[in-house]
Amino acid sequence: MTHDASAEAEPRAGAAAEPEPPAAGRLALSTAFFSIATGLSRIAGLVREIVAAGYFGVRGPMSAFTIAFQVPNLIRSLFADAALRGQADRYRRRFSGMLKDAAKRDQQGFMVGSLLASDEGRTYLLLDAAAPDKG
Repeated sequence: MTHDASAEAEPRAGAAAEPEPPAAGRLALSTAFFSIATGLSRIAGLVREIVAAGYFGVRGPMSAFTIAFQVPNLIRSLFADAALRGQADRYRRRFSGMLKDAAKRDQQGFMVGSLLASDEGRTYLLLDAAAPDKG
């Protein structure tokens, strides 16, 4: 009996790989998962606060407990959020420059339209719409 390696390389009819969902489906699934996880986190935080208030009361120990949970959020707000905002602003400035350059090179506006229709362009439009300063 000989061993046929080519037969093993071919997938079996019953073991066909499932196709990957389209990018829009993955984005919707990721968004739904993130939203649900955020909601569950908020509910868990509310339960934590209720239990802590019942256990400690509203005196000094409760204040120390509350402050201990607020310090990490303060540090995140001071550093991580500012860094993310800076990255978004740099992205907006760089993409805006690309759009101006494309408009100079292509008088009909096809390049600008293509850039804005891309995933990067839609990201730019979202960040630009959400920017408080538009600068």
